Amino acid sequence: MFTRKHVKSWRRFDALPAASFEYEIAVPELPDDAAADGEGIEEDAADAAARRKAEAAARAEAEMRLRSQARLATLLPSSCAVVAAEPC
Repeated sequence: MFTRKHVKSWRRFDALPAASFEYEIAVPELPDDAAADGEGIEEDAADAAARRKAEAAARAEAEMRLRSQARLATLLPSSCAVVAAEPC
């Protein structure tokens, strides 16, 4: 099944020393106060874009609410006419 070349190759490979792959991964720990403040941690670009988009949407919604309130104030009668039970 195997030729002599194959058998010789396998014997040569078997004669090689075993590989030793030992790695130690050291990750520096952040101080507790820095981790709580978010210092030392860089914001991901996708997270920053999502945050900016959410802030812009919130600003647009707040502006739309103010516009709607201002428009309703011009269209509705005064509060005295609407609430007849209370004297003005």
